[in-house]
Amino acid sequence: MVTILDSNKKPMSNAFVTITQNVNLEYGDNVFYVKVTSETSKELEYELHIYRKPIDASVKYILVNDMPAALQPDGTYVAYVESGTNPIVKAMASDSRATTTLKTNGAADVSAVGWVTLNVPTVSTATANVDINVSLTAGNDTISRDYVLKCNG
Repeated sequence: MVTILDSNKKPMSNAFVTITQNVNLEYGDNVFYVKVTSETSKELEYELHIYRKPIDASVKYILVNDMPAALQPDGTYVAYVESGTNPIVKAMASDSRATTTLKTNGAADVSAVGWVTLNVPTVSTATANVDINVSLTAGNDTISRDYVLKCNG
């Protein structure tokens, strides 16, 4: 809805206009122009910017026992934990609207928007993998990205 305001930024009586044109917004800055014509045929043009936030399935944080996991050149994350312990993995997506899911053998999958925490079963001298998925739906678009965390004992 467009409301015409007077010089004191108060709505003018009987000056409400409704725009019912649907538009598809691209990600990023979308520019529209509004032309207002007065009763005396004076025209003013306004530039309107609507920013559509892109969807992002990247991971912002992966912590193991409150320490950041190291990103490896192959795209996996690695954390070294004491053998025989049960590490606590926490992860959060970069986009606050995204759902993060953590799963590993021997533990129930956990999902959440925001921080998600998983208690990993005992890590022996072998590697325990934690699969991380970040997914997000915005409008008609859905994206999903998988990550792997290797907890080495």
